[in-house]
Amino acid sequence: MKQRWEWLVLSVGGLILLSGGLLLSPVRAGGPLFINSRGQPFHWPRNPVTYTPDRGPLGILDNAAAVELVADALSLWQEVETATIAFEQRGQLDVDVTGTNVMDVLSRVRRGINPILFDHDGSIIEALVGTGASRDIVGFGSPTLRPPGVTRGEFRQGWAVFNGLFVGQRIPLKMFRATVVHEFGHFIGLDHTQVNLREALDGLPINDRGIPTMFPLLISRHQARLHADDIAALSAIYPDPRFATSTGTIQGRVLMPNGVAGFQGANVVARRVSGVPLAISAISGDRFIGNRRPRGGNGVFDPRLRGFYRIVGLPPGRYTVEVEPIYPAFTGGSGLGPLDPPPPLVGGREFYSGAMESNDDGPRRIALVPVEAGAVVEDADIILNGQFPENDLCAQATRITSTPFVDRLDTRSAATEDDDPVHTCTASIDAGSVWYRFLPESPGVAIVDTLGSSYDTVLSAYTGRCGDLVEIACNDEFNEQIPQSQIVFGTLAGEEILIEASRAGSLPGGGDLQFSFRFFPDVLVAEREPDETIEQAQRLSSPGAVLGDIGPGDDGIISVPINGRQERLEDVFTFSLDGSAIVQVNLTPQRVDVNLDLVLFVVEDATPRVIAQSSPVGISKGIGPMELPAGTYNIGVSLSDRHPGRQRTTYILAIASSGDR
Repeated sequence: MKQRWEWLVLSVGGLILLSGGLLLSPVRAGGPLFINSRGQPFHWPRNPVTYTPDRGPLGILDNAAAVELVADALSLWQEVETATIAFEQRGQLDVDVTGTNVMDVLSRVRRGINPILFDHDGSIIEALVGTGASRDIVGFGSPTLRPPGVTRGEFRQGWAVFNGLFVGQRIPLKMFRATVVHEFGHFIGLDHTQVNLREALDGLPINDRGIPTMFPLLISRHQARLHADDIAALSAIYPDPRFATSTGTIQGRVLMPNGVAGFQGANVVARRVSGVPLAISAISGDRFIGNRRPRGGNGVFDPRLRGFYRIVGLPPGRYTVEVEPIYPAFTGGSGLGPLDPPPPLVGGREFYSGAMESNDDGPRRIALVPVEAGAVVEDADIILNGQFPENDLCAQATRITSTPFVDRLDTRSAATEDDDPVHTCTASIDAGSVWYRFLPESPGVAIVDTLGSSYDTVLSAYTGRCGDLVEIACNDEFNEQIPQSQIVFGTLAGEEILIEASRAGSLPGGGDLQFSFRFFPDVLVAEREPDETIEQAQRLSSPGAVLGDIGPGDDGIISVPINGRQERLEDVFTFSLDGSAIVQVNLTPQRVDVNLDLVLFVVEDATPRVIAQSSPVGISKGIGPMELPAGTYNIGVSLSDRHPGRQRTTYILAIASSGDR
């Protein structure tokens, strides 16, 4: 039987060199390796792209043969008729690069020099990656990102390393040539792709002809030639005018079972069923940065792109469009898709079924999509099969009419809406949210938790209306050992509260949710002035809340360090614990343009000692849950911005401790 090479790693993530300490992660999707904040793929701005090979041998190949191998591999990409990229050798490096001098050589590489290193004995990879790495890594290649190219979406340098230990020894030379072509795909800005996965892993060499060059694993010598998917990905980044006029496009969204929210991280494959068979793929949400707001990072923060896919480079014909999960083993350096690890596909693989598309249309119901040259087939939306929670959308929030209230719910098919809010406690739009609403008839304190759920949760509470929410409480983890959540907040009579329970992170779906809500009416009291000293501090009970007032004219007396600076506490409160207890405090200003700080402290020898302080991020501020021993504690409220033009605000300070049931 023919020997196969399924599990040889072709490239290693994390070896992308960046100047200025900026780390930018790959998009990890079939198509471009990186995209900028405008959703455009990174590319080499100058043609031809130059490269400078090593002077040493490469395993059984002498230097001349190794240089020729590189030129032949690059010529495959250059000869694509619908793309415009070209390459040119710029001399050779001054020395034979080895494991002993590679760091010195790379540190002295001038801008504009793109080194191609021949690792004759595996020592370069050992020096760069670690001991033993040369036994598994065939090679790696990547562009490097440098300002101002990062903001412009331009590559300024690149490099590649090839492992001579594999050349004609562990794998045949023809197989090694496939590796070189693959790594130069990364070098010019292409990422991995998943086309014909079943054929790649079925153990039958006869099925290997359709495996593309940019498949994450080295399977066959046939990967040394470019396939339709490789050609489409290259042409999309470096398009020749003929690309747009000779091929067509299918685009749409992969949607959760509710038919509204996008699903990020599914592999979408268009297969031609008329004429010569071919397959080209895209990843849903590959342009979306993920659920975390960008900070100059890689991708676009437009939630409408979460499930969007665009399959380009399709020759005219009729196509099926199939959605499938990304193979779970494709992570890290062999990964693809915007999420790592890739998410399980809600409902399993299925086909686009046209007018019959729904969340129960059956996995084998297929609508053929006609593609014409120069045309775009739009709105080929695929609704994943499965049931979704009734309270999946904010507008469909479950109403809480009595307390205590407990809801047990399967949230594995829960979605993330395009306008779901960013959580201040995670700086993220976390996934798989379900919603509840509560209208208090009297002022009081609410305690909400997800303890007992089977997955890592985030809880948040809001005033306002769906699409225009103001966060009043947020908690990611109960503590380091318990990844579920608990929030505490005060309420006013007649002001409706919306509560969101999400799965922490970007992966879609959730698990078995246990949602618990308790409300304690008539425990909200008014602030009693003056309350600026320990002696004047107003005593709070648990659960309890106080309606306070603060503004620029208040003069605090006690000064404590908060978020790196000394601040005076305008309002001080106190509470006592008879025994050890888990305590949680929440502060919610009634104006969104006023920033308050919250601090928990004790007084020792007439000096305040801070135990905990709130994060400076967000409107609402929280401390805990945290375990405290028996004793007397103080809570301070400070106005962060004392500008005279700032307005006064009222606030609700709420407290709860274990045992409040």
